[in-house]
Amino acid sequence: SVSRTQMNEQSSRSHCVFTLRISGFNA
Repeated sequence: SVSRTQMNEQSSRSHCVFTLRISGFNA
């Protein structure tokens, strides 16, 4: 359960960074 939460958190973080990066290119 703990590792699953950590994995999900890391995935969400990378997804957020990816989205921000795309937004930066579009800006």
